[in-house]
Amino acid sequence: MDVNRFKILLESKLGNIKTLISEEKNDEIIKIQTDLVNKGYNIGLSGPNSDGIDGVMGAKTKLAYEKEFGKSYGDEVTNKLNSNEVISKTSINDYGEILFSKNKTAPLLMVYGGINVGGKKSGVYMWDYVNKLKNKYTIFVANDHKVSGLNSYKKVLESLKENNITPSSKILYLFSGGYKPGKELLNSNSGDFSEILLVDIWMGGSVGDFYKKFVKDNTSKVKYYYTSFGSQNDEAKNFISKLVSSVKNSSHMETNTDAVNNL
Repeated sequence: MDVNRFKILLESKLGNIKTLISEEKNDEIIKIQTDLVNKGYNIGLSGPNSDGIDGVMGAKTKLAYEKEFGKSYGDEVTNKLNSNEVISKTSINDYGEILFSKNKTAPLLMVYGGINVGGKKSGVYMWDYVNKLKNKYTIFVANDHKVSGLNSYKKVLESLKENNITPSSKILYLFSGGYKPGKELLNSNSGDFSEILLVDIWMGGSVGDFYKKFVKDNTSKVKYYYTSFGSQNDEAKNFISKLVSSVKNSSHMETNTDAVNNL
């Protein structure tokens, strides 16, 4: 065999071997897969623990990635922040995740959801609704309805400052059980928000009294999306729906679609 031809073939085979090794040990993909599995996605049974975490960007991982981030794997190469950082979700302690807009003055959307639905925390399923707004807003989604509204908000502001981001305005989005962190935040920082979305929030007992008073005092800032049953308080529901801009839906979860479509 010609020596030069042999060298070319050998280099080609070595290149293929290196590619396989790099795929098997791709720490970036392993990190992505671990995050997806922790969020409840099924990415197969491969890998040492039979949970799909194998370091290879296979078909199931790609599908889960697209659903979670709203883009194909690799798109982040062309999606940069002004600071040249890759657009990605960043954890805010144990409070939730934030997705920075490329526009450093984009409005901030603070989202607090409710209880688990279909085995998913609101920190997962709320992204299914608000992810489409990623080019318009910087978005924070709380992990669940138990987080502290005030403490999580403080940490988000710290993160914005660290990244030299100054939102032109702030919007508070409260869905269902998100009434709890929302109440805490509105008690102390309601003046920070130019718009407040009450999305079929639960208003049983004294919670209804709080939101009735708050809406009465802030009618110009509140929008209400609701069902006939979600509030568990007909008096509060009727009071608020007559006082501010309101949209009624027959589906509890789909009130989120109404709210997002109007942002």
